[in-house]
Amino acid sequence: MLNVKIFLWKVSMSIYRIQKYIMKMQQKLMKKFQKKKKKIDLIHRRLLLKGKELTSEHRTLLLKIADRCPVHNTLESDHVRIKTSLNDDDNDDHENMVTLLATFQARSSELSPGFQVQRVLPYRKQRSVGSFIFLDHFGPLDFDPTNGPFLNVGPHPHIGLCTLTYLYKGKLLHRDSTGAQALIEPGGVNFMIAGKGVVHSERGKPGDLAQATDTLPNQCHGIQLWLALPASSQFIDPTFYSTRSIPMAKFPQCTLIIGTFNEYTQSDIPLLPQMGSLFLIDIDLTTKNITLPLQKIPQQPLIEIGIFVVSGSVRISFINNNKEHHQTTMNQGVTAVFNYSFHADDATNGFISFQSLEENTRIAFFGGTPLPEPRIMRWNFVAVDKADIDSAAQAWTNLDRSRFPPVVNEANDDSIPLP
Repeated sequence: MLNVKIFLWKVSMSIYRIQKYIMKMQQKLMKKFQKKKKKIDLIHRRLLLKGKELTSEHRTLLLKIADRCPVHNTLESDHVRIKTSLNDDDNDDHENMVTLLATFQARSSELSPGFQVQRVLPYRKQRSVGSFIFLDHFGPLDFDPTNGPFLNVGPHPHIGLCTLTYLYKGKLLHRDSTGAQALIEPGGVNFMIAGKGVVHSERGKPGDLAQATDTLPNQCHGIQLWLALPASSQFIDPTFYSTRSIPMAKFPQCTLIIGTFNEYTQSDIPLLPQMGSLFLIDIDLTTKNITLPLQKIPQQPLIEIGIFVVSGSVRISFINNNKEHHQTTMNQGVTAVFNYSFHADDATNGFISFQSLEENTRIAFFGGTPLPEPRIMRWNFVAVDKADIDSAAQAWTNLDRSRFPPVVNEANDDSIPLP
């Protein structure tokens, strides 16, 4: 234990010296860009660690040490985002590179009275994964079909994003201001494009569900994610899709919820071309473990990968050229985020392995190409420009129905006010 502490102290001192050098270089870079009147969107530092024996706890501690760098305080702003990541292997030039960006535990939050959720994204030091900017995990919750507690979210607005709801158990009823109404059941996908503005509700109460189903559920378990719309498409007209997830034939324990992964495409939910490559996969490790190929994406040298443990625990590892990289053990509620860069001249694919460590392990595996510009998020509003956020907030406060029409087939008497 003493040797480890001495090692970490030496590493921290080395990092401190490196950071002083980085600070000087970044200040020069800032002056250079200011002269040219350009904006820096992202500064990404990478620390190369050659000790393969380092545990995930050691890597987490080193990230904390690096994040104390004074550069964060002097440079970080609305227009500059600094990320520090670790690469713990001395990679060959022809190997795909895996970089750990963050690991973190979901936080608890109350979505409706008596109904708790785990808030995964956004995280303080990891605001997005690909186009995904928000992830809530709700349940599993067993309840009395008549007395609850129920997931019951009254009318509320969105702009600049898409919402995606996926159920493992239970039933929910979606209604929105476009007139769309859809009952979602296990394996179902509700996908709403908010665009310039939409209002919707999510109901799990018996009185609402009885309008769409004869059987009332006694469980609720699922996830909801938000995706940022491309900057050029932030203000398109709102649209709604409801469909089923797609089983991946070669990987029977995997279900493609949205996007494209290898040869599989969820074509029932058309995505905007500007959204780039993205995917969300439900991985059920109840029966056996799985290794998935990470196929090279044309014209996309880098993707961000998120892994959230819905239930159970799992050991993951990236495999390239028959070598394992970044073997990490994760328990329920933990998320790991990686950069995965494909070597430009390497036609081979990497792999990611999921090994279940207990029964009923389930994973949400998601990611895609990074957002080209940062997003501002306030409550349910997402935009590139803060002025658009302020405008939407004012319109909702004033209940401006030209901007945010009422939800169709609802009384709209329990609308959620702006916090």
